[in-house]
Amino acid sequence: MILNLSKLKHNVLVRDTFIYTLTETFGKAISFIMLPFLSFYLTPDDLGLATNFTVLTNITVLLAGSAMVNALPYFYYEQNKYQRKAFVSNLLILCFAICLLLFLILVFFHSSFIAYLKLDYKTLLLAVPVTFTMLVQYTSVVLCRLEERPKKFALYQISYIVLHVLFMVLFVIILKLGGYGRIYADMIAFFLMFFFHIHRLIKSEYIEFKIKADYLRKLLKFGIPLLPHSLSFWLKGGADKIIITNFCGLYQNGLYSMALTMNSVYSLLSNALMNAYIPNLQKRLSMISEDKLEFEKRKIVRQNYFVVLIFSGVALLAIGGAWIILNYLVDSKYKDSFKFVPLLILGLWIYNLYNLSIQYIYKMKKTFILGIITFTGSLIQVGLTWLFVRNMGVIGVVYSAVVGSILISIGVFIYSNMIYPMPWFYWFNDRNKKTTELQS
Repeated sequence: MILNLSKLKHNVLVRDTFIYTLTETFGKAISFIMLPFLSFYLTPDDLGLATNFTVLTNITVLLAGSAMVNALPYFYYEQNKYQRKAFVSNLLILCFAICLLLFLILVFFHSSFIAYLKLDYKTLLLAVPVTFTMLVQYTSVVLCRLEERPKKFALYQISYIVLHVLFMVLFVIILKLGGYGRIYADMIAFFLMFFFHIHRLIKSEYIEFKIKADYLRKLLKFGIPLLPHSLSFWLKGGADKIIITNFCGLYQNGLYSMALTMNSVYSLLSNALMNAYIPNLQKRLSMISEDKLEFEKRKIVRQNYFVVLIFSGVALLAIGGAWIILNYLVDSKYKDSFKFVPLLILGLWIYNLYNLSIQYIYKMKKTFILGIITFTGSLIQVGLTWLFVRNMGVIGVVYSAVVGSILISIGVFIYSNMIYPMPWFYWFNDRNKKTTELQS
């Protein structure tokens, strides 16, 4: 009986994981499949404009509370029903208050934002309401995961994807509104899904209008220290587009954005491999016994080298796939995007080395220095992007991306090996040891 229950639990876990993975992959695949069709209706300038709106919402979502939404799994299981209600409510109240502050900042400094992002005033201000709808949606889907409701999670995610595609077809292909058509499709899909998610949160009794200072303090205490680490990712993936727009124009930003979309082929495959490998790695690290410490570490090192080899093969396939897509499936005006692809994928390949190194830091639960390394490396990358793009043109952004990935990966690797030493070069040390023994 115990064995049967164990098998059932295992099967449920596998089923739920499959649903989550399939849903997320479906969303990314649909966006990728839509791109060749949209390329015939969007000029590079249009794509560059839409990309800048995404850059803006990414930073506003980050500042308004995405890190605090990430706090939900760490508090959910420690709370009863009423505490969860208060926690979620105060989370959304805090996000709303920060969104109001961001709205005022955009109102007072709109001319600077318009100059850098090339968005009109109305679209600029609408980014903040969109930000709040995104945070509500994010909160709701995280709670679906915590409640172990994968089917409901899939329903909401697929509903958003369908709405987004329908409005994209309407505004971009039928009404031919260009870059703003793509932005409006994003906005309306998020606004409509907001009502579904807020209804679910109310129905599930997560909403009450009571401000509780202790919950606000908990949320801020969790979220504020994560800001530098979170900002480092935005700096790597957002600031470059603003720099390109201002030095090279929306057209080049659009070509670069198309190249980044091509990289999603590699990202999709490498993330799937990483998601499959990391749980196994963490499990092996937690089960290493002292009497077999060196032996097990060497096995893990060999396994990591094998994973890196697989990443290399995937990278080569992704470069070939991107060349085929840009030459035969996407509109010819985007062909020049391929010049960015090989080096961008090289940067992602190097970043996968970072993702492997970081696992040993997570194992030791010492992440403060990690935030400093990633934030500092991202600042250096932004500085190099500004310098390279100014002097070399748009191609400079890919050089800075590679250099930034190298710097962060080396820094994280050194720190990881300091707090959790691994015999990465045991074969070299063994050879030197044998040579020394023979000479003596």
